[in-house]
Amino acid sequence: MDDHAFKEILCFFGLSFRGYRKVRKGVKKRLVRHMNALGCSTVQSYLDHITAHPLDLYQCRLCLTVSISRFFRDLLVWETIRSRVLPVFEASGQSKIRIWSAGCARGEEAWSMRMIWEKAKTEGLNLPPLHLLATDIHPLYLEAAQSGSYGRTSVKEVNTADRTAFFDIQKGGRRFVVKPLLKPGVTFQRLDLCTELPDHRFDLIFMRNNILTYLEDPQRSEVFARVLAQLRPSGYFVKGAHETIPETSHSLERVCGGVNVFQNL
Repeated sequence: MDDHAFKEILCFFGLSFRGYRKVRKGVKKRLVRHMNALGCSTVQSYLDHITAHPLDLYQCRLCLTVSISRFFRDLLVWETIRSRVLPVFEASGQSKIRIWSAGCARGEEAWSMRMIWEKAKTEGLNLPPLHLLATDIHPLYLEAAQSGSYGRTSVKEVNTADRTAFFDIQKGGRRFVVKPLLKPGVTFQRLDLCTELPDHRFDLIFMRNNILTYLEDPQRSEVFARVLAQLRPSGYFVKGAHETIPETSHSLERVCGGVNVFQNL
């Protein structure tokens, strides 16, 4: 599949070639396999087929999903949450804190948040109970996230002490499985950010490397606005390092410096 054909498929879904440019090789391979399985020899026949068959349309959407993550990706974000956000939650007097990992992929982000929450409590922060919702459109990613089992690459940013405290290390140090102590309060759920929203509002929303990367406007701005409406006043929002927030009316302000943690003022 050449780039022109790939762009046709992206355009059909309102997706950005620029967002997929660095990861397109693997995505193209998945699409070609799906086309071949359906007996479609051209992109137009493929698009005609999935338009008429909702289940195959859904499978195409899954082919277009990207899962590239690791624990504590972008360390400055996590240091800022630990030093600037968690103390605010401690002082809030709330009965619970709700956090949403929107587009959680294989769960590294959600478990990273749960780890720093647990670690902060052991270090003396009197935090309220955490309710962490992690959502993704891809059922296989969610299955992997719920299992909490990862290879060495995923945990390379986790220090030795935290690996020991929060993971059962298996297969001679080749697999790291999150310990049961991290699982209370964490829920994984299938959800399509483009069409669905959770039932609750949140004190902190992670939305990194998904709709702000892969969607084109105007859908990108529309979905972003709907997600942001789920953030409580004074809540926090985290975006990806190379993403741009749409120029829509919002009141997000960086918490500090160039770190991609914002407060809803």
